[in-house]
Amino acid sequence: MSVFDRVKKPRARSRDRPVERPKALLPLMNALLNVKAQQDLKGSEAIYSAVSRIANTIASMPLHLYKGFEIQVDDPRERCVAWAPGPNLTPYNWKLAMEACRDTIGRAYALIVTGKDGVTVERLDVLDPGRVQILRNASNGEIWYGVTLDDGTQMICHNTQIIALHHMSTDGVTGISPIEVLGGTLGYDQKIREISVEQLEGIKDSIVLKFPANLSREKRDAYTQSFLDAYKQSRGHLIALDSGIDADKIAGSVVDAKILEVDNITKRKVAAVYNMPPRMLGDASSSGFSTSEQEIAEFLKLTMIPIVKQWEEALNRRLLTYKEISQGYTFRFDMDALKRGDTAAMADKHSKAIRSAAMTPNEARKENGLPPMDGGDDLLVPRDLIPLHVLIEHPELLLTGRLAPSPDEDG
Repeated sequence: MSVFDRVKKPRARSRDRPVERPKALLPLMNALLNVKAQQDLKGSEAIYSAVSRIANTIASMPLHLYKGFEIQVDDPRERCVAWAPGPNLTPYNWKLAMEACRDTIGRAYALIVTGKDGVTVERLDVLDPGRVQILRNASNGEIWYGVTLDDGTQMICHNTQIIALHHMSTDGVTGISPIEVLGGTLGYDQKIREISVEQLEGIKDSIVLKFPANLSREKRDAYTQSFLDAYKQSRGHLIALDSGIDADKIAGSVVDAKILEVDNITKRKVAAVYNMPPRMLGDASSSGFSTSEQEIAEFLKLTMIPIVKQWEEALNRRLLTYKEISQGYTFRFDMDALKRGDTAAMADKHSKAIRSAAMTPNEARKENGLPPMDGGDDLLVPRDLIPLHVLIEHPELLLTGRLAPSPDEDG
């Protein structure tokens, strides 16, 4: 009998039927953040910048459980992702820890802790990726996870009880660490830094003394010692020289400019691995855009959208049933929250949405944090602008532009 046969597999979750779960899965677990992930972040400023920017962006976006367009405020799963994922974590810190693990170790895991009924989600505990072992059942290919607890014992979890995120994966189960991909680059960068430090420590200004050609060696030595004594006493400011003796200062050379270019090369390679614009990591030499808004738009499109998609699908797959998804339930990030700093983009969006009857004025005002106004709940269309329901009730407005015919038209 294999380990998979000894652990009872949980049945598919249903809001109407309790699910029996192994007792080993119910004890509380502390949220853990991988120590190795912290060490990797401390090892490179470029990697720290990339991970910090991505993780903070994910953590900053509101995440809610929707049914259609309504947030399900009374659902315990909404409470977990939007209010209290655990006793010691805010939603921001929970998303930040998960994304930091994903962007360093290459994988992130959260244990779905349920209540006594086996259905109600109570917590989403961040797991240390280094303590999670992937176990594949050879008989049917099912994925299980072995989680090593603080006391050294192992807890076996079915894949339906784990929210798993990967940075990159060739099989959908194991994750590839971006730190390992950048290993050669980081090693080369570290050697260049060591050379730079050695050069910086060796940079010193030099003094060249010019003596008359007929001056004896003994007098040269005496003049040199006298010069050094005077130089020290004046702290390199004022020195009196005898007639016929000149002193020139040679400034020490700084680090070779080519060595400084290595830093930009490292930033570009890190940016390529994390699929983000190099300029966001401080490489000013790489920019194909005239405005910062265009760079942010590229960051959102190429970097954040794939990550957000993975998060949403992972949460939907593990916290919702297929029946609920077919009923319109879904976890969704509010990516528009990232655009609120770009006033021009938001104004253009709202203007087009209002004029095309895609949004009401009050909906646009709500997104900008403004109170509703009287009459702002009607959809509007150009001409310029009238409520949509008025146009439906009086189609003659398309021709005349008036609610009632003129006296001449009454004839």
